[in-house]
Amino acid sequence: MTPGKHRRLLGQLEGLRRQGGVKSSDLIALVEAIGRWPKDRGKHVTYVSALPGTRPITIPCHGNRDVNRFVKDNILDQLEEDLELEATRLSEEDNGS
Repeated sequence: MTPGKHRRLLGQLEGLRRQGGVKSSDLIALVEAIGRWPKDRGKHVTYVSALPGTRPITIPCHGNRDVNRFVKDNILDQLEEDLELEATRLSEEDNGS
């Protein structure tokens, strides 16, 4: 991930955080852009990451309804952790080269 893409994804995350109602499709687009992929487990689609120490993220899909605001906040918190890990990795690459 490039620093520019990292900044853009962080901006999208903050935009979703400020937004009132969020659809599951908005969260799925962000999850996939960050680099997670779907894994078939349970009732809802779960997204996993190759980053060390990350937990799977399950995104509920209930038609065209908005995701519960508490669920949205928890998902965005986990994605923010992913981006922090990625930022650490990017800074280590810059220092190492």
